[in-house]
Amino acid sequence: MQDAWVRAVDTLDAWRNGQAFGAWLRAITAHVAIDRLRRERRIAFESDVELQVPEASPEVIDLETAISSLAPGYRVVLVMHVIEGFTHEEIADRLDITVGTSKAQLFKARRALRARLVANATGRSK
Repeated sequence: MQDAWVRAVDTLDAWRNGQAFGAWLRAITAHVAIDRLRRERRIAFESDVELQVPEASPEVIDLETAISSLAPGYRVVLVMHVIEGFTHEEIADRLDITVGTSKAQLFKARRALRARLVANATGRSK
């Protein structure tokens, strides 16, 4: 968080007054986090990840919990594409992967997320 704040202060002159400050700051924070993950090589892009779902609880699972249960590579691409609005080309560039890997990770993330939500809705674990 501190790194993101320092980068935001350093580049405050790049912020356009008409631009939403929160969105601008979130983008900087996302870029700092991605840069750090790339430097530390903690993102594991695996060809096939075994879906591990804990025992389904009686209460309804929320989307945030389902997303956080995804494999790191799936989660990063899903959040960047769906929530942050990055294109596959931008994701590939920022994560130093191919566009095809980005698309495959998004497909698998959606499939795993759907399976998790369906399993919880029906009371089964997959």
